[in-house]
Amino acid sequence: MSTQELTSTNKQQELPKSDEKGQYTLWQVLGIWLAGGAPLWIFGWLVFPALSQGRPAVESGLLWMKLDLIGLVWQFVLSMLILYREEGNIRIAPFAAGSG
Repeated sequence: MSTQELTSTNKQQELPKSDEKGQYTLWQVLGIWLAGGAPLWIFGWLVFPALSQGRPAVESGLLWMKLDLIGLVWQFVLSMLILYREEGNIRIAPFAAGSG
């Protein structure tokens, strides 16, 4: 084995020991699920019916798309917050020449 292979093998063996954060508990999973899904539910069942009263179908459809977009943007922001919390960095790693 080359020195590079030994170094990478040693690093892979060390990572789980120093980087253990454990899995999410059931309550954390349910909380994330609720945080991601609740805005879409609220927009779909409460906000949209209240705001679409008396509007033409085309305007109601556009309103639905706008509310849906807001909910999806929220899900993206939430996923980035969770990723940052887990990894500590959300930057894309540079491509290393010669690897692969």
